[in-house]
Amino acid sequence: MAILVLPHVHWASLQTGTTWWLWTTAVVLIVSTGGLGWTENAADYSRYLPKETSKARVFWSASLGAAIPSVLLELLGVCAYMVTVHVASGRELVGIPSAFTAYADWFFWPFMIVAILQLFAINTIDMYSSGVTLQAIGIPLKRWGCILIDTVVSGVVTGLVIFKGNLYTDLSGFLDYILVWLGAWFAILMVDYFLRKGQYDRAGLVQKIGGLYWRNGGINWKALVALIVGMFAALMWTDALFYTPSYQGPLSNATGGGDLSWLLGIVVAGAIYWALSFRSVPQEVSGAGAVAPPEAAKIAS
Repeated sequence: MAILVLPHVHWASLQTGTTWWLWTTAVVLIVSTGGLGWTENAADYSRYLPKETSKARVFWSASLGAAIPSVLLELLGVCAYMVTVHVASGRELVGIPSAFTAYADWFFWPFMIVAILQLFAINTIDMYSSGVTLQAIGIPLKRWGCILIDTVVSGVVTGLVIFKGNLYTDLSGFLDYILVWLGAWFAILMVDYFLRKGQYDRAGLVQKIGGLYWRNGGINWKALVALIVGMFAALMWTDALFYTPSYQGPLSNATGGGDLSWLLGIVVAGAIYWALSFRSVPQEVSGAGAVAPPEAAKIAS
């Protein structure tokens, strides 16, 4: 793709200047697709690592392994977007920018074959993680049953987007709106982790009802309050004016379409959860049976 695109990049388009919303939108898409988007899947990978695995190696392998190809692909996408449309045959695909016409005709089928195989590969991991999530929230089904539910739901949504919507705008809107809750959730998770210094109650991890983490009827109200307020703050700096549903927060409007919803959600939710939990969470750790993360992950699996 790079060999076919780079010779035809319309570099003069870089001379036209940029706006605040363009750069922040690019950051939002990078963060949602290659950064925060993997936060909820971390435990599904780390639980299978040997107990003695270096934390530094895990961090750098995951960070660089995701960041380097993501950044390179984002830059390639920018170059493809700057290609003049009349370069090739004029073929356009649903959901792919018109700059795709920079590719030669023969490139279409190799591209589609690789794309389909890649989608099957990544969705296998996604369905596994989603099945684990459904089981974790109490769905009384085996793993294959949860995956079947996910497959049906995903298929219906995909069909609606393809036949009734617009793939590009709907996907971009989904990535933009998902950061409203994902950034706040990430902040709460990390603040909780550092407050307890990675120590967890052995019995509480596997106890469905009661136990140290049951709290008030199974709900951690401190975390829920922090999540809701953090999501509200994120919406204040969200720019989804051209997506469905169309919305632009007041801070985004004041900054000319800027979108720092992910950052504001992290800061606000993290600060609130720390203020509400900086005493109670360390008290939980002082209970008997606390274990470190690698051993806790092994028990939970």
